[in-house]
Amino acid sequence: MRCGPSPWCSPPGGLLGFTPPGRRFLHDKVWPFLRAAGSAVAGLATEPAKAVVGVVGALGLPLSQVVGLAMSLHALGGGLPFVQVGAAYMAARLIANAAPVPGGLGALEAGLVAGLSTLGVAAGVATSAVLVYRLLTFWLNVPLGALALNVVQRRGYV
Repeated sequence: MRCGPSPWCSPPGGLLGFTPPGRRFLHDKVWPFLRAAGSAVAGLATEPAKAVVGVVGALGLPLSQVVGLAMSLHALGGGLPFVQVGAAYMAARLIANAAPVPGGLGALEAGLVAGLSTLGVAAGVATSAVLVYRLLTFWLNVPLGALALNVVQRRGYV
């Protein structure tokens, strides 16, 4: 059986450069992408402020989420060091990202309660803290978003 330039009949990745369709793919798709990515990274080296903004942007949301969880836990009497709360959050976020539900709904809560309980927080306090945290960071966004949409529509922006 002879294959044409179909993507369904391509050689394994290591042999890609040994075939004419593979070389065309490398030349037309892969190398331009790598060149563009390289120039973008080189551009960051000339403007360190952009690199700082990128790092702060990448770390800002998870850090604010951990702070919110730690504050909810502290408010309900769960005394756990911030680093341990962060570790529990990251482990639960990993589980929630694998769950096939929007926003990790349900999976994140279960992971957080399990993680906090494993670290020594009483189950009732852990459950209450996680529910308060999710109420403030997930569910409160819905009415605030609806209010913002209403304002934007009234002002004629959309």
